[in-house]
Amino acid sequence: MSAVLDTLPVGARVAVPTFSYAVTRGACSTRRNSRLTVTELEPTDTQAWIDSGADLLWLESPTNPTLDVMDIETIAKAARGRVVVDNTFATPLHQQPLKLGADIVVHSARS
Repeated sequence: MSAVLDTLPVGARVAVPTFSYAVTRGACSTRRNSRLTVTELEPTDTQAWIDSGADLLWLESPTNPTLDVMDIETIAKAARGRVVVDNTFATPLHQQPLKLGADIVVHSARS
C-alpha cells in the first residue's frame, strides 16, 4: 500500500472509503496535508466516486468492517485517475478487480 501511495506526486488527490481497513485510512492520514489531499467518500455512493476527480481512487469491496459492496466496474470505467482495489475480503476466487477495470489490486495477508 505504501509503495502505491508513494508513487504519487506531491499534491495528488486520493479518494478512500469512509469505512475501510483502518491501516488504509492510517496510511493515507499520515500523508494527508504533507504530500496528498485525501478525501473520504461513502463506499456505496458510486456517483461521488465518479465525480471525485481524484488522481487515485482506493476502493475496497467489500469494505472492512461494514462489508459495503462498491461498484468497481462502473467506477473504474468512469475514473479519471488510477483505480486501486483492496480485494482482501472477496479474494480472487470471488472477485477479480483487474477484469472489472482496476489498475492495481492489493491484498492484506497475515501469517
